[in-house]
Amino acid sequence: MQDDFSFFGFFYSNFSMKVVSKILTGGDIINHNEVVQISNAYLLPLVSELYGLEGYKIKQIPAHDGGRNVVYSCEKEGADAKILRIAFLNDRSREDFLGELEYVRYLFEHGGSVSNVVSSQKGNLLEEINHNNLLFCLPV
Repeated sequence: MQDDFSFFGFFYSNFSMKVVSKILTGGDIINHNEVVQISNAYLLPLVSELYGLEGYKIKQIPAHDGGRNVVYSCEKEGADAKILRIAFLNDRSREDFLGELEYVRYLFEHGGSVSNVVSSQKGNLLEEINHNNLLFCLPV
């Protein structure tokens, strides 16, 4: 695996897998279509490997007007369906994503009606990968 881009990843269990992708390109923000192209070519295979999604059918969900995310459904017979969300605006930091993950986990552990956070196969809430000088922040 080439280490040219940064990827932070986390998953929610039970019908939802959330991946938030923050992509920074020297201060510039890439657009929705560029995120889709990068996701399809690079991120989805890496997410599958990092989170054990081999065999899942991953399909893009059509965007809605004003949407801030690229969203995919992830389904596999005999396994919980998941939702992958890739947010590509540079308005959140790695610490923001970690805070979100910790808060969601806290809510789940205390009876909140939320899907639990699932760590990567390495046991991490966030994973980091580098590709072509792009920073991908993907909490799943």
